[in-house]
Amino acid sequence: MEVKKNPEIEVGRNSSLYFAIGLNLMLFLSWLALEHKTYVYEMLL
Repeated sequence: MEVKKNPEIEVGRNSSLYFAIGLNLMLFLSWLALEHKTYVYEMLL
């Protein structure tokens, strides 16, 4: 069976960039969740 991997493509080459993008995305989503305002609507009887 022939190996189909390309030796020129390295997965770990941009791993720090992917980590930084993922970290920033998670921090932004956490910030949005904490800053989300909820409004209390009074119930009319």
